[in-house]
Amino acid sequence: MKNSVISFPDFIRECHEDPAKKAWIEEYERKNGVDVDTRLEEHPFYKDYLSKFNPLYPMTIETVDKPIVHVSHDDVPVCRGLSLMFRLIFGSLSSKYKLCLSDAWLANPEPVIRTKLTIMIDGKDKPDFVTTFDELTVSMVQELFKLYMKEQIDNYLEDDPEEISKLHIQQKERLKEYRELSCWPIFDVTEAYKTVLNLYCES
Repeated sequence: MKNSVISFPDFIRECHEDPAKKAWIEEYERKNGVDVDTRLEEHPFYKDYLSKFNPLYPMTIETVDKPIVHVSHDDVPVCRGLSLMFRLIFGSLSSKYKLCLSDAWLANPEPVIRTKLTIMIDGKDKPDFVTTFDELTVSMVQELFKLYMKEQIDNYLEDDPEEISKLHIQQKERLKEYRELSCWPIFDVTEAYKTVLNLYCES
């Protein structure tokens, strides 16, 4: 996957150029003190929430077209757009996900843990959407990116204090769930996994 497939600045610019989204994105910017040139890290949905979804150990997540996308505990991925995509998935309140050790890693364990990410979205009036990230086409990744971005921005357009309070509780639960999952022993532990993890922790 090329770096240009997912771009936060491009998403914001497209919203400003789309007559159906222009008023929506401008309302969000006005309410939150940001504009079209504001860096991702300065947006409240990222700064206050998504930035907290940091992996506790270096790992890779299998992706479309099989590139190796590294995600480390200091958040220096090969592809920045995909790093944001993963944070959106982990932080979304509208879908669920599952992380597990990949077959490729189990067959050949290495110090950097390799995982498979499964996404589960409630279909409501249609069948549920369940897929692993490496099965998504580029266009599907782009569409999910836009849906997840809309969800985060909509959260920061809410005015009802009671709804905002509920949202914050849900976000805390989601983050707690992620942090518990990021403590890798929850995965199926093999002897090879134990050995590699011990080597990493000792280095």
